[in-house]
Amino acid sequence: MKIKLPIFYWIKILIVSIIIVLLTYFIKGIININPFIETGLIILIIGVVYIVTLYLIGILDIAEIKQILIRYYIKYLNSIFIPIIQFFML
Repeated sequence: MKIKLPIFYWIKILIVSIIIVLLTYFIKGIININPFIETGLIILIIGVVYIVTLYLIGILDIAEIKQILIRYYIKYLNSIFIPIIQFFML
């Protein structure tokens, strides 16, 4: 039984990873604000660029992007905003 390794797929992910690392260093050099705000802003920008780059290369499709957004971001946003809303509703 032969196992076929997805080497081309790995090369594409390696290229995207190198782009993300270089872009992170570039953005970090440009932005000079409060470190906490800077970290959050860089994570947001890099996250969007990473997902868009994976889509453009063909690793992700729209259905997978929607699934990622629903699974992670909406769940975490609800865990953050619902207690805040409940606090102000008291």
